[in-house]
Amino acid sequence: MNNFTNLKSKITKLWEKNLKSKGVKFPSGSKLIELICLFVHMPNPISQDEIEKWHIKNGKEYKRQARHLSDAGWYIKSGNIRFTRGIYEKNFKRNQICLHSVKEPNPVWSRHNQKRINNLSDLEWKAILDKFKDRGCAVCGRKMKHYDKGHVLKSKSYDKFNIVPMCVECNNWGQEVEFKEYRDLVYRPIIKNK
Repeated sequence: MNNFTNLKSKITKLWEKNLKSKGVKFPSGSKLIELICLFVHMPNPISQDEIEKWHIKNGKEYKRQARHLSDAGWYIKSGNIRFTRGIYEKNFKRNQICLHSVKEPNPVWSRHNQKRINNLSDLEWKAILDKFKDRGCAVCGRKMKHYDKGHVLKSKSYDKFNIVPMCVECNNWGQEVEFKEYRDLVYRPIIKNK
């Protein structure tokens, strides 16, 4: 049995014992690898670059999306003040995150939060990426290897009419603004008065 299999087994048992009945979703694919990485380093914070190095060392590809585990109910802390999916930890550096607990769910998460329920299928996401293949990031236009699923309207859910590809920087910045849509392309941010 290899190390990943052992770690997956250990996390699965902890999830079944502590989190499954609370509605926390068990990840698969790349999200599972991200969870294993955070679990290995738990409770210590780890930077995005360190997560990427860990993935490379273990022959895996990192899409810089570990923070999204909090959307499934995992208790994630981040040093990014804009992190609204989980708990902001002021003692972490901005680019650091950690898996804080495998006994308690994310305290700001709700299994009924429709905004964070990912009802976008892989085929729909691929179709969106195809639509934006010549443009790149829907906001800045940069061509990237991987894109975040950026909300056009942050108050609405993950569905094919509200998600566009954004680079990490634009998606982080976009959490502060609403976007205006024109012919299925985001072209100008609208900054709302607070």
